[in-house]
Amino acid sequence: MNTDFFDRYDKKSFLAITPSGNAFLAEDNHFQRKVILKEIPKSDANIKKRFENIVKTAGQIIHPSVLTIMDFAEDENNYYLIQEYIDLEHDSFSLNKIASLDISQKAEIILDIIDALQFAYESNMIHKNLYLDSIYLTKNQKVKIDNFGIDRVVTKNNLISELGFSTSPPPFIPPEKIAGKHSTYKSDIFQLGCIIFTLFTTIYPFGEKISDNALLNIKKLNYPHLSLFSNVPDNIKEAIKQCLKLDPNQRINDYQQLIDLIKDFNKKQITVSEEPFTIIELDKKLYLVVNDPNISKEKILEALIDEGYLVDENKVEEAIKFSKGNAYLISERVEKFDLSKFKDITLTVSQDRLEAYLSLPKYHNLTKNDIIFFLKKNHINYGINEENIDKILKNPSLNIPVSVGKKPINGTDAFIIYFFEKDNIYKPKILDNDRVDFKEINFIQPVKKNDVLCVKIPYTEGIDGIDVYGRPIKAKPGKDFKLPVGKNTYVSSDGLKLISTVDGQITYNGNQVNVIEVIIINSNVDYSVGNINYHGDVIINGDVLSGFDINAGGDIKIRGIVEGCKIISENGSIVINGGVFGKDKAVIKALKKITAEFIQDAEVFCEQDIEVLDYVRNSKVVCNGYFKCIRKTGTVHTCSITASDFIEVNIAGTIPYTKTQLKIIPLNKTLIKQKLNSNKEAQNKINNSLSYVKEIIKKIILKYGNIEDAVMDKEYQLNIERLKQLEQKLKHILVKEKVLNSLYERSVKHNPFIKINKTLYSDVILKIGNYSYTSHKDYFNQILVKIEEGDIQLIGGDL
Repeated sequence: MNTDFFDRYDKKSFLAITPSGNAFLAEDNHFQRKVILKEIPKSDANIKKRFENIVKTAGQIIHPSVLTIMDFAEDENNYYLIQEYIDLEHDSFSLNKIASLDISQKAEIILDIIDALQFAYESNMIHKNLYLDSIYLTKNQKVKIDNFGIDRVVTKNNLISELGFSTSPPPFIPPEKIAGKHSTYKSDIFQLGCIIFTLFTTIYPFGEKISDNALLNIKKLNYPHLSLFSNVPDNIKEAIKQCLKLDPNQRINDYQQLIDLIKDFNKKQITVSEEPFTIIELDKKLYLVVNDPNISKEKILEALIDEGYLVDENKVEEAIKFSKGNAYLISERVEKFDLSKFKDITLTVSQDRLEAYLSLPKYHNLTKNDIIFFLKKNHINYGINEENIDKILKNPSLNIPVSVGKKPINGTDAFIIYFFEKDNIYKPKILDNDRVDFKEINFIQPVKKNDVLCVKIPYTEGIDGIDVYGRPIKAKPGKDFKLPVGKNTYVSSDGLKLISTVDGQITYNGNQVNVIEVIIINSNVDYSVGNINYHGDVIINGDVLSGFDINAGGDIKIRGIVEGCKIISENGSIVINGGVFGKDKAVIKALKKITAEFIQDAEVFCEQDIEVLDYVRNSKVVCNGYFKCIRKTGTVHTCSITASDFIEVNIAGTIPYTKTQLKIIPLNKTLIKQKLNSNKEAQNKINNSLSYVKEIIKKIILKYGNIEDAVMDKEYQLNIERLKQLEQKLKHILVKEKVLNSLYERSVKHNPFIKINKTLYSDVILKIGNYSYTSHKDYFNQILVKIEEGDIQLIGGDL
């Protein structure tokens, strides 16, 4: 006997019978704290081995969500366990406690349980009996799990643990245990599914107590359908379905998959039930799920009577008030009555609920009042036509409506009137023979401050109809459209006009109207201008001479020639009308798209597509989208062209033969997805930095009491500059995200190819992925290069 143990702990009052022992409140004299003392009688020789196994296994689990075993001992009559103290009575799970929790709290509880089970499983330990009497929820909503590793046997009305204690929790019994098989971690997952079901619906899935009927429900996997509960998120429903499978092998594979579903609950839409309330009969009890708190008591009582149920009206009122999409007990005993008085009458309501018809037996003794009563009993309350009822009573074969509703009148959609050419911005005029006249490009649509850019004509709601049940048939309202608010614009106080806040150039991308304060250079970029570094769009109405660089945050449009210089668009596209004479020094880079008349002696890089109208010579061209050179001569030679989507040219190579390479590096959706994830991480970091800088700026303004004095503070000025830089970085990341999403959509249906429309000369290297082909002679007419049957294939031409 361990005398130190009994000197240290003073047993006080009895608390409860648990699967792991008779629990008592005790005082730890060493630390002056409350503990739980559990007594396990030495009832047979096997108890010792079982007790030692529990101490050896469950006693080693140290986790914040597990009820910790702190000490143990034995004497002549009993074994003893000391566990950390919780209030076993008030901390136990109850339906009332569950009903008071919101969705996020319930999700956190499940995640805590899963975390403890996963921790135990990684230590080669399973719970074996994850019933509600093994789980507690403290006042500060901390989960505590007890009885790890203690197996229990199912009897007729209760469970008996291997330590000899009998309890009767709700029947969360895995089907394989009913069949006499041993528990596995998949058994824990089934019981966890029962806990999630109970937590989010406030009813037990297979009944309140262990019984033959409950065991039959488990064997048949018969539980209330999850579609009845409008407050349960879709992914929580999916988690329950993945846990509650008859075959353990079909249950969710591991706890991480379950964690991913539960953690994602706030990103998923909750499926709102089409019905304002639902009646559930389970285990000879009646529950009501109220999804619409504004539903009338009379409407529910009417439905209950129609179903044959008779319940206390006060219970229905309680359910309307407290259900909130959960199951609420309204009757401990189900009562029904017979509704067969009019069994020979058939009522038919049209699919749109605007007409009701009756089918009467040929011989009857019904009166008009009988028919009207029958219709009202079946909830037909609107548009009853007594004249037609008289006709049907005289001639039952007539097929005419006895009730007619009123059709709804649907609303009209909103629409927007634009005061600018939104469809042709930056699109060159296409002449005959596919020629392009860049002189006709609509480069600039100027607007002035306070100009009205567009006006919205509001939508109409429509007029509701009424069905034969007297319920409104909602008219379909017209669709509303938001005004396309963009940079340097605002919406008028009436919400109907979009107005410019600055003088500038108007642009429209299909979603937003922006007014951009554009840099416009009406001369060559030379010593008189210098290098250009601007966060917005740049328009050059002349040439860009060697040694002068342009770096823009937006689009770059150059009417003239680009010589040996760097042209970089961080977030936009580049258009070079005159072409590139790079002198082996030019570098052209863009995030979106590059279009040029020709490219010679240059390096060109683009995250999306490149289109050259005439030719590419002695250059390196790389893009992640497609490359085209088909408008004029469409010739590429003495160069390297690399694309990810496809390449299309008119002529590849030349005479005399020179080294020319056309290469496809196929779009890789996995790699693009990784880039998207990295982009999202960068976005989150910048948003955090923005929040931090904004908080500093706010504190500085509060210190001075007004912005006018704050702007003189050097720290304020420094942080304003940081704010601008972060916003520019964030803009770049968001634009890049759109580009990557566009590439990802292409990669899903990706079928890379190289197309040569007119001539393929000798010594041209054609590559698609790891496959390569070098032309050994001249080919004429159209040739398509693809990967077929595991090798590169040339199709067409004069092969």
